Amino acid sequence: MKLIRNSLLTSLIIIVWISCLGKKEIGGNSSAADKEIKDARYYSMLIDAKKMELIYDDYRYAINRYEKCIELFPERAAPYYQLSGIYMNMRDIERGLKYGKEACERDTTNEWYKLHLATIYQYAGKLDSAVMVYEKLNKYNNSDEIRYNLALLYSQIGEGEKAMKLINKMEEENKESREILMLKHNVYNGLKYYDSAVYMLELVAKYFPDDPNSYGMLAEYLTEIGKTEYAKKIYKESIRKDSTNGLILLSFAEYYMQEGYTDSAFVYYDKAFCCSDLDIDDKISVILKFISNIEFLKQYKTKIINTIHLIPHEQRKFSYYAAMADIDINLEDYKDAKPFLDSALIYEKKNFLLWEQTLLVNNFLNNHDEVIRISTEALHYFKDKPNLYLVRAYSFRDKGMYEKAMMDIDSTRE
Repeated sequence: MKLIRNSLLTSLIIIVWISCLGKKEIGGNSSAADKEIKDARYYSMLIDAKKMELIYDDYRYAINRYEKCIELFPERAAPYYQLSGIYMNMRDIERGLKYGKEACERDTTNEWYKLHLATIYQYAGKLDSAVMVYEKLNKYNNSDEIRYNLALLYSQIGEGEKAMKLINKMEEENKESREILMLKHNVYNGLKYYDSAVYMLELVAKYFPDDPNSYGMLAEYLTEIGKTEYAKKIYKESIRKDSTNGLILLSFAEYYMQEGYTDSAFVYYDKAFCCSDLDIDDKISVILKFISNIEFLKQYKTKIINTIHLIPHEQRKFSYYAAMADIDINLEDYKDAKPFLDSALIYEKKNFLLWEQTLLVNNFLNNHDEVIRISTEALHYFKDKPNLYLVRAYSFRDKGMYEKAMMDIDSTRE
């Protein structure tokens, strides 16, 4: 967060510095003293607004100050740019785009404003407009960064030939650039030049032999385009080079699964789940995919549970216990699901859906004492959820505690 704030504050200082260079002031006939007073007020308002935005996250105040700046200094570009940034942070694309365009109209030479506008167009899915902005930038600043982004945009809108012209210029000075090789791969793939796309990934693996993920990318792409035997060869070669790379092992497991060799797939799933470099989220996403297919879950329950048990104890937190509970719930083994739900709640006290699921399971098992205990604890975090009172009321009723049941029912009416 400090890094972001420092970067933004630096941006403000530079933007303010740029905006005062060669800018025609409103009321150009006023004296130098009047101009100095106006400038001081303008910069003071900008800095005040930025301070409230960055330090206190007070967007409302900052917006008010920037709008006041625009009212007093409508020809200055910086307030429009800052407002655009705020609205994009608020996910208000329409206003972010409006003020971004107005900033560029008022300062036609500011590269940062144009890059910001192009980013908004990309975010909004208006790639043709983003291309137009980058084409203008490329006319007077043909840096590799500008050309790279323009080539990427060309590839995304199907202008592969234009993209390749820019890439070839960049490649003259950066023949072994990973980014350029990957960009060429994407362009060739978009043009359906699959052999050329494969060759680019082969070059990535050749130029970066110490990165086993390069082989993983190549193997995944070969599988995607149907060259499965070549993919299998690459997988085995990459595993030979690094037998403990979780991502490659996981990718090889997916390859076997796609080819219909489920037993072989689980061999590599198990190896991947033992790897410490594989994130817990990657492991759980595999399990969730299995859970979503009930027939597959029924057929391979033992293998799935054996695999998930390979997750190291230090990684066993909310997602692990929630996944274990989901397995049992999907198979209607509610009694087995209960302890896993209890463990999951230790890590996620403010997850209402988890509380609700735990209550439903205990309700189904007629564990009235547990329902009362759990709903009472949940109400500490979710006092505004009437369902919690109703669930507890039913358990009170079934235990013959009618007065408490009525009190909970009355609470739902408040």
